[in-house]
Amino acid sequence: MLKLIMSMGVLGESSALPISLTVNWAGSTCGNAVFSPQVVCFCDIPIADLHIHMRKYSQFGIAFSKTFLAGQGATPVFYLTKNVSGTPRRCEYFDDMLTIYQRLMRMVGSSDALSQEDRQNLWALQRFLEFHVFSFTKFFDETLDESHDDNYYMEREWRVMGFVKFRTDQVERIIVPRSFASRFRSEVPNYQGQLQYAD
Repeated sequence: MLKLIMSMGVLGESSALPISLTVNWAGSTCGNAVFSPQVVCFCDIPIADLHIHMRKYSQFGIAFSKTFLAGQGATPVFYLTKNVSGTPRRCEYFDDMLTIYQRLMRMVGSSDALSQEDRQNLWALQRFLEFHVFSFTKFFDETLDESHDDNYYMEREWRVMGFVKFRTDQVERIIVPRSFASRFRSEVPNYQGQLQYAD
């Protein structure tokens, strides 16, 4: 798969235009189950902490500079802790507010009192909130150990809506198991960047 990604120079579905966003209004915000955007995810993890991430996912990785990714539209997600005391609790509060948001957007959007310009502005506001705010919000359980599979905070996730195209010389580092290094160099000879061993 790594060889294929390097030869294609793309992460994500570049043919999937326009960029999609699935919204499940019956889902739970704390379960990160309301907004499911078409994104490519990256992790801003120091090399010394990669073992936590690799244990969950894979020992293979591609690293880019933050400058390159920011130029592709990447931005960090906004992490929210689940277990906040108070009334109502944070999860319930977000679920309630999203229910109100959905109802108001539907009600105002069908109002005859709006001009065509106001309708377009409302649609633009809805798209902004759902694609650029709600799609970059992620709840995590802060009571879990850093190594727990469901503690997403340690991933320090960045997201790009849609897909990322890249050239081989824009790849900062490739991460592979030591036993795979020679094979990678022979199968991807045009990559001259850093090679980091996963083990």
